Amino acid sequence: MENEKFDMTNELSDEELDEFYKELRDLYAEDEDCQKISVINPVRMKEMLFVYNVANKIAKSSGAKISYKVNEPFDGMGCVSVVGKKIEINNIPMFVEAIKRASNFEAYPKTNGTTCMTFTFHRLTGGFDE
Repeated sequence: MENEKFDMTNELSDEELDEFYKELRDLYAEDEDCQKISVINPVRMKEMLFVYNVANKIAKSSGAKISYKVNEPFDGMGCVSVVGKKIEINNIPMFVEAIKRASNFEAYPKTNGTTCMTFTFHRLTGGFDE
């Protein structure tokens, strides 16, 4: 596979992704600086983007602010947050599906009078050996 370019316009199969990661791991195994390289777990990223899209559909009409972050609150993690004065969930089955895909879900009141819902995703990014 030396000098072969990957076509990233189409999704890679699991086997192709595994081969790609193995090639990268082998290529950079001896370089200490490159051992700190982090790659996105495509399955977890799809799940996080699914939750972001669901949050937009089910809570945006209530004026809530929806955002997502990668490598927060810690490296390797990501989160989708929904913050608003009044959060109305207008599609319970989709909301439950979003919760199932997250590693953790929490909802809590904030001191400024808003409510925050956070969907956290573990193992969103990681090294080649993870």
